[in-house]
Amino acid sequence: MCLGNADLYFRATTGGSGVDPGWTDLVSGKPVSLSAPYPVPAVSEVRFAVTLARASDVSVGVYDIKGRLVTTLIDGALGAGSHGMVWNGRDGSGRDVASGVYFLNCSSPLGNDTRRAVLIR
Repeated sequence: MCLGNADLYFRATTGGSGVDPGWTDLVSGKPVSLSAPYPVPAVSEVRFAVTLARASDVSVGVYDIKGRLVTTLIDGALGAGSHGMVWNGRDGSGRDVASGVYFLNCSSPLGNDTRRAVLIR
């Protein structure tokens, strides 16, 4: 029996704690997840996906190795499901960033997830 999108998610409970985190992604087990960024290493742009178990406000940012915000890719509402993202290797002012390790972070009321990306120039 196919339930469409419903078979991609399941209702998670915390075993008596009284907290119900809601729908979670069957693959990751988390209500918010980032896919592995590619290509590895990236030369000019980094591609990845944000997957949300249900619609939510999200903030997706790129941070340098010191934890400083480099740029914000999205700061607003996204629907449930997977959303492709591209970081063009530039900071918030449009300048190319240096080669190095960067962190992609998605924050939402549903949860947070972070992935590492390597950019070479």
